[in-house]
Amino acid sequence: VLTATPNSLVAKLDENHSPFQILNYTDKVRSDRTKQVSYYADLEAVVRSLHQDQKAIIYISRIDLMLDCAKQLEQCGRTVCCLWGKQNEKRKMSDWQLSIRDSILQSGQIPEKIDTLLINAAYETSINIYDTRFNTMIVHTKDPDVQTQVRGRLRHNIDDLFLYDKDHLNIAD
Repeated sequence: VLTATPNSLVAKLDENHSPFQILNYTDKVRSDRTKQVSYYADLEAVVRSLHQDQKAIIYISRIDLMLDCAKQLEQCGRTVCCLWGKQNEKRKMSDWQLSIRDSILQSGQIPEKIDTLLINAAYETSINIYDTRFNTMIVHTKDPDVQTQVRGRLRHNIDDLFLYDKDHLNIAD
């Protein structure tokens, strides 16, 4: 098995007492670069800090929190699209959302009119975005495997990556 996020796999192998060997290829494999990583505890504050011309992708696992964040962004004049699982029975995506989703899946590009894309776990590993206009990513989870997977959705170097740190372990005073 080859994976960039082995924690859950290692835990399951340990649980089953299965033999395995970890080969660490960190810094030996080419990866997209991130110019600056910042940690935050307050999602609302980091969203408010986005510049008007800064195009961003935001990962939030819960749809209700995504919609709250989208409302805040729209009040700041941003054009937002939220994408979640297509099979979600409780909250169906609109035809507009589905068309944006299909466009991104087909081309790897986010439509010109969108400046902020919110995604959840449905797109943690299943979407490849090559749109170099998007240089900022906010990942609202503390899980390091999810952080790695979500960062990997942008298939190019980026300027800013904001990672959630509810315990303030990485936030400088």
